[in-house]
Amino acid sequence: MERRGPLTGRDGQCWNLSDTTLVDAAITDVRSCFYVHQKEIVLAGFSSGGGLAYKLATAPISANHAATFAGVLIENSSLSSVVGAGNVDATLNAAAWKLNIAHTARIGDDNYPLASVEADWAKMTTHAFPLQTREVPGEHGEVATDWDVFLLPKMAHWAAP
Repeated sequence: MERRGPLTGRDGQCWNLSDTTLVDAAITDVRSCFYVHQKEIVLAGFSSGGGLAYKLATAPISANHAATFAGVLIENSSLSSVVGAGNVDATLNAAAWKLNIAHTARIGDDNYPLASVEADWAKMTTHAFPLQTREVPGEHGEVATDWDVFLLPKMAHWAAP
């Protein structure tokens, strides 16, 4: 299949929550070039990219086909930053399914304070989402070995319903 041209992204910039079409286009483009198991697509993001991943993956089934995502890998972000702290329960109730979540948070992150992230995690656990978390020292911009040591291995057996 012929490629349609280069995809745009947000390298060096923050993602906007309206960038769902860019993510959808990236998935479509990769699927046009390679075999992608339709039940094993995992969204991943750092900071605002993590917020965008949460938005796409927790959308009701009618929006963006959220039930096709096997899960999300999140670093230094939060669900409440996307939907508002008062809307986390409603968002989790409306999610297409209880997708898999692996999330790393920095103890010294001023952009996504640990207390807020932990409040999101408590609600995810209450709503029976399969959640794996890790708190590590550091500040917002630090990534260290989070992806290769903790986050990426978590998705090895994830699949959408």
